[in-house]
Amino acid sequence: MATILAISEVQGEAENLLKILNYIKKNEVFDYVVFNGDLINFEDEEELAEVLIEILKTLEKPLITVPGNNDGKIIDLLKKETYCVHNDYKIFDSNAFFGFGGAKTPIGTTFEPSEEEFRLALESLYKKVQNVKNKVLVTHMPPKDTKLDLIFSGIHVGSEAIREFILKYQPNLVICSHIIEAYGVDRLGNTLLVNPGRITEGNYAIIKLQQNIEIKIKNVINLLFKEKAKPWI
Repeated sequence: MATILAISEVQGEAENLLKILNYIKKNEVFDYVVFNGDLINFEDEEELAEVLIEILKTLEKPLITVPGNNDGKIIDLLKKETYCVHNDYKIFDSNAFFGFGGAKTPIGTTFEPSEEEFRLALESLYKKVQNVKNKVLVTHMPPKDTKLDLIFSGIHVGSEAIREFILKYQPNLVICSHIIEAYGVDRLGNTLLVNPGRITEGNYAIIKLQQNIEIKIKNVINLLFKEKAKPWI
């Protein structure tokens, strides 16, 4: 059995990230860290991303990443400094992590792949990991028409291509994010889906990768801060 710490949506907030990760290091046990995007905001510089990656590395576990829609300028940095599975895959023992980052928005951020790019990349990657026991798909964009792509207005804004891929191939687990307010757990067929929420608001997920996958969404903001992180706009 392997245990995953899943986190997302740092959005440039180094101070909050450091405090929350210090808490996690003292109170959680895990084998891998999955960070699935929006390390920075689109106006932030690469130097801030370098600092944030060093903070994530203090967890001292393999750091598996994909870029978010705000991370277009740091994809090469993620590939250099982490186990980045954007359009790629990494295998640890019997666990295959593969994925594709980025997400569509109405405002034109730095990394917004098309549905066809998602479709072609995931089909190609699956052929490389299909014989591995545990297959974990890591995306920034959630699959469409789930609990995890539902925005405040009641509209589903996820990816139809990612949804179709999951239903066709049924990976064991999908870790997504992007829609901060839609953090939680859902299922498509036999595949469990999790959006861990925004780490700088104290949200993260602990996932036990076993025959019956166990997922716990946690929030520690009230333990560490009097005020929540600034809302994302």
